[in-house]
Amino acid sequence: MKNFALLSVFVIFALIPAARAQNPAVDPAALFAESVELHRAGKYADARAALRKYLALEPDSAIAHHNLGVVCTDAALYREAIASFREALRIKPDYAEARRNLGAALYRAGQLSEAVAEFRKALALKPDYVLALNDLGVALSELGGHADAVRTIERAVRLDARNAVSFHNLGYVATRAGKRAKAVEAFEQALRLDPGSSESRFFLAALFLAEKNRGAALRQYAELKTRNAELAEKIYRAIFSDKLLVIEARD
Repeated sequence: MKNFALLSVFVIFALIPAARAQNPAVDPAALFAESVELHRAGKYADARAALRKYLALEPDSAIAHHNLGVVCTDAALYREAIASFREALRIKPDYAEARRNLGAALYRAGQLSEAVAEFRKALALKPDYVLALNDLGVALSELGGHADAVRTIERAVRLDARNAVSFHNLGYVATRAGKRAKAVEAFEQALRLDPGSSESRFFLAALFLAEKNRGAALRQYAELKTRNAELAEKIYRAIFSDKLLVIEARD
């Protein structure tokens, strides 16, 4: 999978659990809090180490196993992430966020069919789970289930009409389904909700180029060049070389 991932953002760390200190010299709650801050700072190796120390004291903490999975996914350690999410689910089988993030880690690892199965299980636990609907829709599209993908993300949009990510993802799956008018409408709505989204603007410009609407593509380019020079350059080259841009998912 290549540029421009449309998978939804991972669930942010859960609240600090009540810890039972087994070693008076170590404060488990402080370790957990440290892991949260390290993750937020992008220090994934240190966050992973802090969570492993916490889990040595609290091995049955589903939240900590889940958060270790999040850290490992962000660090591209997918095998460890998958194992961590599965351990969280062993401890807490109805943990919808862990189920959805297991699907996300499988997606990142290229195991799309397995990811779809986990997203569906997350939705069985939490039917109105907008993040899981987005993820399921994108994964279905990657597997060629374009009509199902569009219907799935349309449901996410109905549940939360202020979610720019859902409209962006609807534009993406509609494009892959050959529904250009729906895609343009979705990307335009995504930009109304989040004018700073370079990715939505890039995809909208690519659609205008596909429709031979160079003027509209140039207007998107003018907006994009002040926000993301790399994407603006791709649009510029496509406009003046008459090449179509292929919309793909990213790693």
